[in-house]
Amino acid sequence: MPRQELKYPQGPLNTVIRYGHNAHYDLETIHAIINSSPVSHITFNPPPSPPSTDPLLPTSPHTYPITLPLLCRTGNFTSPSSSTQNLYLHLSTSSRLYRLLPHPLTITTTHVDGLVLSLSPFSHSLNYRSATIFGVGEAVDDPAEKLYALELLTNGICPGRWDPQNVRLPPTKAELAGTGVVRVRVETGVAKVRVGGPGEERTDLGDEGVRERVWTGVVPCWTQWGEPVRGGGGRVEEVPEYLRAVLGEWNREG
Repeated sequence: MPRQELKYPQGPLNTVIRYGHNAHYDLETIHAIINSSPVSHITFNPPPSPPSTDPLLPTSPHTYPITLPLLCRTGNFTSPSSSTQNLYLHLSTSSRLYRLLPHPLTITTTHVDGLVLSLSPFSHSLNYRSATIFGVGEAVDDPAEKLYALELLTNGICPGRWDPQNVRLPPTKAELAGTGVVRVRVETGVAKVRVGGPGEERTDLGDEGVRERVWTGVVPCWTQWGEPVRGGGGRVEEVPEYLRAVLGEWNREG
């Protein structure tokens, strides 16, 4: 019996109108885009700023959304193998966002896979994978869930790093007190993915002069990780095998 594909519910918040054929609502696609990126962008609406008493720093008449670049990973503390996942991120407990929790959040991630060059500059595009998650962020207070999330995030950026052989563990009380973990209970989400070559206008395809002189096609783009450079307080000179294995896998995937 085939496995049922889980999808986020569609509604006004996440339904793609323009180029809707590029939209994906399944959890697997959306989560894979987020989990394969070293950075996501978290957007939230702050409360209005109080009136400024400094004439050199006047208060803006507008309240602008704030966007923070942060590491995010999907996970489920109570049921790690479940397809239904929350989103975890971490930041300073003194940060403005952490003090606002619980709070609605929008999380976005984008990978660029290629430049798409057409006959007309108006038909140029990118091959890309983007994902957007909508949910409510909550502070994680349970110590066990907090450690679960910190391990998830650490291994998310460098698999195998959260290990007593590879990093100093456990965290100190001061580290845990100053680090806030946020669990985002996902309401819905969407991915938008473009693959393929240029899409040309019929009028351009009918212009033999243009077609004879203009190069069209795709310039692939991917991430490659370089040779590790030793630094900091560690005295180990050899790059550990787990790190070489991770970098090799990432570069092959790239």
